[in-house]
Amino acid sequence: MNRVVQSAGRLIRSETDVGIIALLDKRFTYSNYTALFPSHWYMHTPRELVTRNYQQALVHFWAEQGKG
Repeated sequence: MNRVVQSAGRLIRSETDVGIIALLDKRFTYSNYTALFPSHWYMHTPRELVTRNYQQALVHFWAEQGKG
């Protein structure tokens, strides 16, 4: 999990960078994995990061960034 978090950190280098990190393996939905997600990745609970409707999540993310 350390490698996953380190790899994700390579996406965001400055406070103005934005991006999407997609963890596509089912194991990342398990509570023993989501408990290891850094708290700055989510607002309330790591479960909010899990979606089956990734297309809608991507559109929503980029719309919030003013690029959608």
